[in-house]
Amino acid sequence: MLLYKFSKISEFSETDLGLTYNLLSVDQQDYIDRLNSLKKTQSLAVRTLLSQLLKELDFNVSVKNLSADSNGKPYLVNTNMYISLTHSNEYVGCAVSDKPVGIDVEQIKDVKDSVIERVCSKDEINYLAKSGKDEFFTLWTLKEAYFKAATETLKMSEISFIENGKITDKYTLGQIDNYKW
Repeated sequence: MLLYKFSKISEFSETDLGLTYNLLSVDQQDYIDRLNSLKKTQSLAVRTLLSQLLKELDFNVSVKNLSADSNGKPYLVNTNMYISLTHSNEYVGCAVSDKPVGIDVEQIKDVKDSVIERVCSKDEINYLAKSGKDEFFTLWTLKEAYFKAATETLKMSEISFIENGKITDKYTLGQIDNYKW
């Protein structure tokens, strides 16, 4: 089972975000309170989206059960479900699954060659040379999502999502406005 959802932060009202804040544990509220305005809004919006997704799934669990392990990976206390959260500027997303899951959203923007060389495998660099730098963000979101779900530690450049000269079709990919996910 896998369910994921994306939303524009502007789709959440201040009331929505306030209600989510009130559901959080004191520790989570303290964490949110320490963030700058943008990060605070993003964090509350992604938790609001997670809350909506949990209701859609009819799970008897709240965002109050949200915690993070020693690596900062979020999880729901006392459940067998896996979650992943993401935000980038004006979008948030979350995924819930009965297996390890990762999700990422990134805004398409200029990227330096040095970043591409540091992050991408040789096959991916060759692919980008042919397809254009915008596809970097498809690869980047795949890598971010992979690492959010993975249990092993690798460097980004050590994994490749290119098969037979194109990006693998083993994963769900998409684009919303000027964002890849």
